[in-house]
Order: sequence, then C-alpha cells, then structure tokens
Amino acid sequence: MTTIELRGVTKVHGTAPTPVVAVAPTDLTILDGEFFVLIGPSGCGKTTLLRIIAGIEHPTRGDVVLDGQVVTDVGARGRDVAMIFQSSALYPNLTVAENIGFSLRLAKVKRRVIAQRVHDVASMVSVDHLLDRFPRQLSGGEGQRVAMARTLIRSPHLFLMDEPMSQLDAKLRTELRAELVRVQRQVGVTTVYVTHDQTEAMSMGHRIAVMRQGSVVQCGTPEHLYREPVDLFVAQFLGAPPMNAWVASAHASDGALELRWGAQRLVIDERSAARHGGARALDGREVVIGLRPDAFVIDPVGPIVVSPGFAEQIGPHQLVHATLAASSVRAVDDGYVRSSEHLAPLIVAAPSGYEYDPWRAMHLDVDRERLMLFDPVDGRRLTSDALAVSSPA
Repeated sequence: MTTIELRGVTKVHGTAPTPVVAVAPTDLTILDGEFFVLIGPSGCGKTTLLRIIAGIEHPTRGDVVLDGQVVTDVGARGRDVAMIFQSSALYPNLTVAENIGFSLRLAKVKRRVIAQRVHDVASMVSVDHLLDRFPRQLSGGEGQRVAMARTLIRSPHLFLMDEPMSQLDAKLRTELRAELVRVQRQVGVTTVYVTHDQTEAMSMGHRIAVMRQGSVVQCGTPEHLYREPVDLFVAQFLGAPPMNAWVASAHASDGALELRWGAQRLVIDERSAARHGGARALDGREVVIGLRPDAFVIDPVGPIVVSPGFAEQIGPHQLVHATLAASSVRAVDDGYVRSSEHLAPLIVAAPSGYEYDPWRAMHLDVDRERLMLFDPVDGRRLTSDALAVSSPA
C-alpha cells in the first residue's frame, strides 16, 4: 500500500502585500493502511491539503512523498489515487454495473473479467442487488456505496475522501460510516478522510489531525485528543456536546488551589493542582476552566449552584441545559470570544433517572481528574510542562 509524508507543505494564494495562507508549513506522516482524518471548521485548509496529496493542487513550498518517492511534481494520474466527493457523481445514463466498471472498460479489460470484478466489489459494499438500476433510482446512501465500489474496482494505492457523507441524513451517515470502516479495514488501503463532523472523525479514524487557519493544531488518536487536548480549540471542537468553559481567577492556599468564577468556588487539592502546574505557579492568574458535560457529579451539597433551563433525553442520560453567573469562553476560528452576558450557559450530562426540576436550583460537584485549565489569551492547555516552558528562568 502507501505511506504518505508531507514535508513542509505550504500553500499560499496571491502575492504580497495580501497573500492568503491556505496551508501553513505542515509536516505529517500517514502510515501504510491507516485511516487518517483531517478535521476542522470550514476554510481551515483541510480540503486544500487533501488536493495537494492527490496532486490536483501544487504546493507553494514543500514536498509530498509517497512510499519514499518525492511526487510533488507528479500529477494526480501518476499517483494512483482515487477520490470520493460529497456528491457520488455517477453517470446518469449508465446502470450501476456500468458505472462501477467504467474505468475497466476504458482500460479495455475483457467483459468477462469486468463482470466478475463488478460483482465482487458490489458485494463488498452491499449494492450487488442494485446492478441493473440507474442512479436516479438510488437513495443517497446507495449512490455513495456505488461511488465506493467504482473507486474500489481500480485497486488504487490511496483513497482520498472529501466529506462524502455531508449530504446524507443522520441514519444513512451512521450506516455508511460503519460500511466505510469495514471496507477500509478489509482492503487495507491507506485512506485520508476530510470532514468537519467530529462524530465521523472520532468513530472512524485511527488518527486525527485537527486543523485551524491552515495549521495542524494537534494530531493523535481519537482517545488522546479527547482526553489530552493541547488547547481549548481542540477541547471544544472534539466532543458532543462541547466542553463548558468559563473565565476564573486562581488563588493558592496551603498548596491547594481555589478557582473563583462569578459566585462559584471550587477547591482543588495539592495533588490535582500539580497537574495544572501547581497552585503557586497559578496564584493570582486568570485562567479558563474547562469541564465536559460528563465531568459533573450531581450532589445536594455540591459547591457549584446552577439554574436549570431545560433537559434533553439522549439515550441513557439527560443533557440538562443550565446557566450560572459567570463569563463563558468559546473558541472560534481566529481566537477566543468571551461572553458579555452575566449568565453563562452550562450543559450537564445527568443520569437517565435524574428528576429534572426547572424550578429548583441544581447543585453540582466536579470530578477533579477531568477538570482542565487553559490560558485565557492563547487557549493553550495549562499543565506542569506548559508552565515550566512559559515561566521565566
């Protein structure tokens, strides 16, 4: 199969004095047989990076290396890649079987061989019962499965997928996600998948690269990115519902750390405070508290008091939407925005049996091991290592 290396790959549109950096200098290695996901908000450069890997676009600087061979100046035809886009782009006047076998017909492969190959790949993606139909007779999910079969029949060394499920409904996307993963594991072809949907990224990828404004912010396994985000942008982008975040002040006391935001007070013991750099290092600083909805514990004497608004029943738990007196923080494409309102939103993942009462205050405690602290200016995660690097000698 194929290993991909990006060495300082950069893409700049336009010239001075107003150049637009679509992709900042990027170094990535995508392993042989890996399902690698590029994720980020619209306009972050993920599709441009995919097109550079495909050979459709040429980088301004840097090299693309496939299996140790520099292919920067080799076009898409010479890279043996196959792409699947948002639209299945099937030929409307051809049957499913003819669409799937089209590339083999162009290569003048014998009809008997084409028929067998078409049947094999159609069975692999569960469209063998649709071979005599035309594209207009297919659902969206069936059309994308046919597009997958048309790609598979070429036996390419590399699959590149640009948001292939963005136009499908939720049920079809769930089904097709499982189908894509199963087929990719079966054929073992290196796959690069572009999406803005964190559910797709977390459920499908061996590894994920999170992009923002043309740069790869963090790269790792889904679990690592979820549990150890490098900054608030990654923390809020990955996870549904997104992480709660508020501005707070930190105060040291006998090795412990007290966080104050609005009327809320939360004490972190010395051991837990050490994970964030230590109480002494944070004393007097402004920080951003980050808590995922499932990091809360409903406790009648909990130190955090919120006002419930409404609840959503989501499978085995409820999502309680509440407010508290504080200033919230939200990561956006080019920075971090603090709310100007005095009441900040908060989402709590409560057990399914929790008796939600919109007229009664909700008392919460926090799993200290799940709490994260971030710098309020650049959003970076505050850890003992991060503070050691940023602290003056």
